[in-house]
Amino acid sequence: MQIYTLGIDNINVKTEEVEYMANEIDHFILAEYSSESLVILHRKLNCPMSDLFYLILNKNRSEKEQAEEVPKYLQNLVLEFNDGDLQLYKIAEKRLFKEISDYKDFDEDLKKFEIGLEKHTKYCEGDKSIKLDYEPFCRIEVYIMKREIKSKLQAGLQKKMRTFLKIWDSSRNIP
Repeated sequence: MQIYTLGIDNINVKTEEVEYMANEIDHFILAEYSSESLVILHRKLNCPMSDLFYLILNKNRSEKEQAEEVPKYLQNLVLEFNDGDLQLYKIAEKRLFKEISDYKDFDEDLKKFEIGLEKHTKYCEGDKSIKLDYEPFCRIEVYIMKREIKSKLQAGLQKKMRTFLKIWDSSRNIP
């Protein structure tokens, strides 16, 4: 989630505004802690874990696909213009870790979730020898189509970004 979707200006945002809005949100799912976030959600909703299984895409990028190193000055500029997002993320991360520490059987449930997710993924990727006790939602063809479109879009965006950076660098007299 980006802070502007909550109606808050991302530049010169007040910490109190971010904290207020974060308190209005019942649950965050952090991408790098997606399984952990979903186990907490499973407990809050008291729903079957299988309702929260997902398909992992772009998991292990090859070296060729790795993102280019972003110059330090550009990293600082992005951080400056995304201060509210960073504040919101830190609040969400702190809340997640607190919920995990308060969850008595978290490690056990996380293990169950990961095992179930692995079975779900293998089934959806074509291993029909795996028996599931639920009707899985496996819409890989949609993701594959999106991935193909995404790669075409990325090529165009990368070209535009290189042009933008050249203009930006020349306007700031940075080599």
